[in-house]
Amino acid sequence: MRFLILLLFIPIPILAQDYSPFGNSSYGGVYSTVINPALGSYSPYNWHINLVGAEINVNNNYGRLDMPYSPYKLARNKVPSAYLTENGNPQFNKNWIHIKNSNRPKHAGALAYVMGPSLGLAIKNFTIGLRTEAFGSGRAFSIDKKLANAMYYEFDSSQGAFNLAINDYNKGERTLKGGTIFGGGYVSLAFPISYKINNLKWEQDLSIGITPKLVWGLAFGGLQYSDVNILSFEDDSLVLGQFNANSMYSKEIKRGKAFDIGFVYTFKKPGIRQSGDYHRNKTKYHTRFGLAFTNIGSINYKSVRKINIQSAGNIEVSNNSFNPDNTKNIDSTLQSTWRNFGTVSTRTESQRVGMPTILNITADHQLRPNTFVSIQWTQSLRKRKSYNMRSPSSFKITARYQQKYWEVGVPISLMYDYRSLRMGLYGRLGPIFIGTHSLNGWVNTRNTSDLDLFFGINISHFKRAKTKKEQDKEGRTDKGKKADKCGEM
Repeated sequence: MRFLILLLFIPIPILAQDYSPFGNSSYGGVYSTVINPALGSYSPYNWHINLVGAEINVNNNYGRLDMPYSPYKLARNKVPSAYLTENGNPQFNKNWIHIKNSNRPKHAGALAYVMGPSLGLAIKNFTIGLRTEAFGSGRAFSIDKKLANAMYYEFDSSQGAFNLAINDYNKGERTLKGGTIFGGGYVSLAFPISYKINNLKWEQDLSIGITPKLVWGLAFGGLQYSDVNILSFEDDSLVLGQFNANSMYSKEIKRGKAFDIGFVYTFKKPGIRQSGDYHRNKTKYHTRFGLAFTNIGSINYKSVRKINIQSAGNIEVSNNSFNPDNTKNIDSTLQSTWRNFGTVSTRTESQRVGMPTILNITADHQLRPNTFVSIQWTQSLRKRKSYNMRSPSSFKITARYQQKYWEVGVPISLMYDYRSLRMGLYGRLGPIFIGTHSLNGWVNTRNTSDLDLFFGINISHFKRAKTKKEQDKEGRTDKGKKADKCGEM
């Protein structure tokens, strides 16, 4: 339960499996294959090596952090002396978290995606690569605000732990909605490969990509509980009706397999419809469309400890309910805690845990020679209440200006399963890119409920420009274009 309290209310740095908006850039290279393996075909590099890359994000919809000093001082170890302990460590005051007024169910998510040393290599119409990556996720979904308040205030009535529940109880709202908590992760070796078909009409093309993965699933754990009725209140406690809950965990490291598959189609208008403005502005393409399914697969754990809790009757919940035996054995700790709520039964079985499967739909439109606008719809295909790893859904629109050695972009996003509207900013300069989906978290540092940062460091070698002879062979000279137009007439 202390894990849930931290997950819901304390801003903890987390990482996310999504390099967009930079992944949709013409210079995304190996980063683009995370979104869609077929995007590797459009890399301008002969080879592209990622040294390190990550995206850091934190969010919740329960409260916002309002510290009396800037978090930048904490990062630079310059916290004012008034907010240091006797040992010189930074203090944390619960009063710095301001609870939001909304009574909607509370959600929090923690994701971790890090790309280690990785390579993309172009060989004629093929692009091949290798990615090393690590992923971890933790989420608390649909936690009733009455329960969230009681937990946050440690089930202590003197702190007002039950004030909201009493108020709702008196209004006739006497149910705590069921919720889900889950955490798990994996490391993997991914092998993106794509093939580009160039010989389509009007310089259009199609790319097909697939990324087989070797996956090593790490330890995981989860908890689900049903709706429960509030029967009455006592001093420092509340009385609940019957309910069911189950939890499971495994400390195994199991090997599995997964894959990504994607398609990218580059649209250009028919030659007869290509006006003068078209040739001046569409130096690369009119619009590039992408469709991909990523992280298709699951990990089969053979030895999973499953615990079922069945309350025999009405139960009393207080702060003392969450004081387990002083032991390092996870079985003893869990069972000691759950016995306070009812009958506990345990068994060991196999359990298949799904990878964070995602549907990615993208479109990138060229407005001017160096100006683009892209759209990315990321839809999770895993249920929020399931025992599976999961990445949140989002919808992003990004305007960007790009040159060979630098670019800048402004993403506007519906993030966190479409719950929050955010504006961000990113830039690339030579081998480094850095940005955020949520600019407010860096500007308004003393009043924020989320924080986001993505970055990467890479080295690369650009493809050489095509000679006139090669352009003639591909039918891309003015003469070839005129021939296409005559053919249409």
